[in-house]
Amino acid sequence: MIHSPFSIHVDYHCTALSAERSGPTYFEWLGRQAELKLRPQPYQGLRLKIERDLAVLLMRSSYEVADELDFVPMNDFQKDFFTFRQAEWEDYVGAFPPLSVRQGELTQPSYFDFISFAQYCTLNEEMRHGKLAFVELVSAEGEKRVVRRSDDPSLPQDNSLLPAEHSRRVGDRILQRLLEAPEVYAPRLSGRGRGGGGDIGVEEVVEDVKRIVDLFTAKQFNQGGEVKTLAEKEGARKGGAAWQGMKLKVTSRAPANLWSLQSLMFRNEPLLNDFEGKAVRAYLQGVGKKEETYAVQVQGNDVVHTFSW
Repeated sequence: MIHSPFSIHVDYHCTALSAERSGPTYFEWLGRQAELKLRPQPYQGLRLKIERDLAVLLMRSSYEVADELDFVPMNDFQKDFFTFRQAEWEDYVGAFPPLSVRQGELTQPSYFDFISFAQYCTLNEEMRHGKLAFVELVSAEGEKRVVRRSDDPSLPQDNSLLPAEHSRRVGDRILQRLLEAPEVYAPRLSGRGRGGGGDIGVEEVVEDVKRIVDLFTAKQFNQGGEVKTLAEKEGARKGGAAWQGMKLKVTSRAPANLWSLQSLMFRNEPLLNDFEGKAVRAYLQGVGKKEETYAVQVQGNDVVHTFSW
């Protein structure tokens, strides 16, 4: 994955969690102050409430996939997630008028932006220190279980591979939910590309990806979007080898993850909360047109996902 270039790159990685584990050093404190000063400012434009089912899906999928990947005891993750968001909350809400951000209101874009940032920052930190074996608390009564990542050969054993696998699985879950939309609105996998035994052309891909973006818009995650192709080669609409050199550009306007995505990119985090990009990548994989490269950029109040072949 390629992130948007920033003029200043910071690598302060969840200093709140580091401080919780060992106490803040002077350099951690200094890094924290620098990050707060340089971090992108939250978006304060008017945005409608996100539909609850989508907001819950995005947060829950991210959590459940982390649980599947067996790199951290989830009781530890929950504690670290709480610690991080508590440490960040006052600085975040201080950028808004008093009482305008309602803590716990997942459908409010400004709160969703914050809580998604906290979740993904914590996920990144846990992945960096991912464990191959651990004891996990599984009930309030103190019941525990031993977890070994090596017991499941489908799971990455190298921590550096965890972000990509997490993104892939979250994208699959989001896409699966979108496929449950009424047929007139849902993207189509059945009979398409590899799944249907044939090939798929550019026009079909653009139509389906537009449906994905439109569903995010209908659920008020963004304020509209656009899908277009770039550098199209002659004959590409018929699919096949002519896809080489193609670019698909997906723009989401003022999405509910605008600030959190910017902030994660600012921190150079490998795992991003680019939910729309994850869903489109899952679709492209499903029709046998997996991109060669994927890049995400923030341009003003737009998030631009670019898929290249």
